[in-house]
Amino acid sequence: MSDELLFAHLGSLRCDGRLLLCDVEYFDPKYAGMARAKVGLDAELEVRPGLWEVMLVREPAGELRFVLLAHEQELETSAPLDEAEAVALLRVDSGRITAVDASLRDDETIATALIEAPREQVPCMLTAPGHAEAGGTLIDIDLGGVFELYAGPETPRSSLFLALT
Repeated sequence: MSDELLFAHLGSLRCDGRLLLCDVEYFDPKYAGMARAKVGLDAELEVRPGLWEVMLVREPAGELRFVLLAHEQELETSAPLDEAEAVALLRVDSGRITAVDASLRDDETIATALIEAPREQVPCMLTAPGHAEAGGTLIDIDLGGVFELYAGPETPRSSLFLALT
């Protein structure tokens, strides 16, 4: 892996204090909290409420290495990555993930968009009807497996990254 990584800002999402990350196949509320051993079908974390920035981190050759989510105030500080801790093991089967305000898990429009969004429209931000701002994101990682989700040591969390290596 090259030492140089390229950061691409995907967009911003509004989160009220709980952020859900999962494979789109496991977005349905019936999968909430399901896990086998330490591997979960979803990860729902207490996070700092407010505006969150979503970034895709790639190697120069284009390979996606991380999905980074950070509270807007976190971007103004230099948080050392060596302080990050693994907070979840996330199972991905479809190669498509979402990070969304957990209050939107029951939203049928979001659920439909996650499953039906054409590949050429992904990655994208997701806005529920009646909301002025995006409340989630949809990303094709084109990988399956079990991936570690890391967060800074603070509570509530203000930065998260999903390692795809």
